[in-house]
Amino acid sequence: MVEHAVPKKKGRLVGLARRASSCPSSSQALFAPPNPMIIEQLQNKDGRIVALETQNATILAEIADQKRQTRR
Repeated sequence: MVEHAVPKKKGRLVGLARRASSCPSSSQALFAPPNPMIIEQLQNKDGRIVALETQNATILAEIADQKRQTRR
């Protein structure tokens, strides 16, 4: 294995790392205001989920009541 010294350039070591100030991060996302149509769709879905959860709870309560009545 051959090892080479990393040359100095302007007082800094030259390597693979980049300076944070010269290269912006690719993980930074630009802010975009929310689309009103998407917000409305999400609110509609939230309402449908609540309705389905209520319906499910009612059905489960009816099934539990039927089981209690058949045991008697």
